[in-house]
Amino acid sequence: MHAFTVIGCGMAGPALALALARNGTRVVLLDREPRKAAPDSGRAVNITLCNRGIEALKKIGLGSEAINRSQPLYGRMIHDRNGSRNFEAYGPNAEALYSIRRRELRELLVETAAAHPGVELISEANCSAIDLEARLLTVEFEPPARPRVLSFQHLAAADGVNSTVRNCLEKAGYIRTECRNVNLGYRELTIKAEQVTRLALERGSLHFWPRGESVLIGFPNLDGSITLSLHMPLSGSPSFDDIATEGALRDFFAREFPDLAEILPMILTSPPQRQPGRVKCVRCPSWFVGDRVVLVGDAAHGIIPYYGQGANAGFEDAAVLADLLAENPKDCGRAFSLFESKRKADLDFMSDLCFQHFDLLRSALGTRERQLLSRVEHMISALTPHRSLYYHISFTELSYRESHRASQFFHRLAQSALEHLGRTLSEAESDVRDAVSLALAESFKLENGVDRPVEPISAGRTAP
Repeated sequence: MHAFTVIGCGMAGPALALALARNGTRVVLLDREPRKAAPDSGRAVNITLCNRGIEALKKIGLGSEAINRSQPLYGRMIHDRNGSRNFEAYGPNAEALYSIRRRELRELLVETAAAHPGVELISEANCSAIDLEARLLTVEFEPPARPRVLSFQHLAAADGVNSTVRNCLEKAGYIRTECRNVNLGYRELTIKAEQVTRLALERGSLHFWPRGESVLIGFPNLDGSITLSLHMPLSGSPSFDDIATEGALRDFFAREFPDLAEILPMILTSPPQRQPGRVKCVRCPSWFVGDRVVLVGDAAHGIIPYYGQGANAGFEDAAVLADLLAENPKDCGRAFSLFESKRKADLDFMSDLCFQHFDLLRSALGTRERQLLSRVEHMISALTPHRSLYYHISFTELSYRESHRASQFFHRLAQSALEHLGRTLSEAESDVRDAVSLALAESFKLENGVDRPVEPISAGRTAP
């Protein structure tokens, strides 16, 4: 078996190291962070695990443990300015996402990798240069010490959206990177468990406060606290520039999130305040160079964090690449090429989809039109086997593009039902059901060329 060096201990790196080691590969895992990560420091705190990520974690023996450390979330809770709330279930059968602090998930991955006899973990080691022809890495350490030059046979770069390995390869002319700097940032705060109880915020929901140019997202944690993540432009108006002082932030919360304003003084005490994190989008036309190096996770496809797929896609990357390497034990270059062919178009599609989804989260999510569409979609899901794009992405293992194809009929049906509701000018539950019945009848006629009697679907019957 080949020996691998994996750089990066975010999500994809230790997952890949474990997957390779479980297949019998010797792995050196380099991590620029200390083995025990610092406490959460105000940005990039929470991850939501979905089905594809959990299934990938199961392959390295961590699926159940990750779920046990997570808070299940059964849908979205939408908060209006006036304090009203609207719940949207993720699916008809109590389907759930799982919210976990990034620090806790990283610790689980790194400690499990370090305990495997096939993995050598080197912490506080930062790769600063690569000689690809000679297969050599220059590594600098913390606390400062003389840099070391390490040899490698095959290299997997999982060192994030600002990947040092990718940047070195680009400077040397091996690959090209397309970086899209987005005028969006995020800042994270914590609501303690007792404050969550005081505000009666449901622990089983992912919370959203959509406000047009900004959105506040609340991630419940297993200990009863909620991590708040505020997303808005970095500059312009409104933007983080407008709320750079504590007084401006208080005024902003009082205006946009009045249901949280009373606990803002307590929120601001933890965690320490920092500048907002920056959202970045990265694409690479090529993910590998021969049999020497392959990019994995955010290093290959840094997507903006508005579909909850960054970590999940990284775990899938690790599982897919490990399987391909096991299937091609004597030809890493072929495995790298197949990996790119299998994953790149899907992640490019997801990258575009994240931008569309952010528009939904910050503006359309709280509108009357969206709430009506949600009711129609829920009715279709309850009465038929058809599912939405979001459902397929979050609760199946279909590829992202396959998910899009599989959901086309669902969304055509939803639009047709909305048109029928628009003609009746009614939003009663019985009329929503009847509109879905009419839409199904019309689709049957289009597909079969014959009429089918239009019968309202009863609560106990499922449509074909």
